[in-house]
Amino acid sequence: MAGRFVAARHALFTAHPARTVVMAFAAVVVIGAVLLALPLASEADMSTDFVTALFTATSAVCVTGLAVVDTGTYWSD
Repeated sequence: MAGRFVAARHALFTAHPARTVVMAFAAVVVIGAVLLALPLASEADMSTDFVTALFTATSAVCVTGLAVVDTGTYWSD
């Protein structure tokens, strides 16, 4: 078991830099989408469908400014 952990850690830290950037980008988007899908994130305390949360998280990470819902009223403050 410890050998697999060491091998996975070695593979993660010796990966090609471009692959590391893409994986970090994807991880931030997915974590953001999961957090936005929680009921705590919306003003109405209702869970958001995952596609809306994923689009909003991707738009936030890319800094595009696109939104499916009105950011000021839909998301909690």
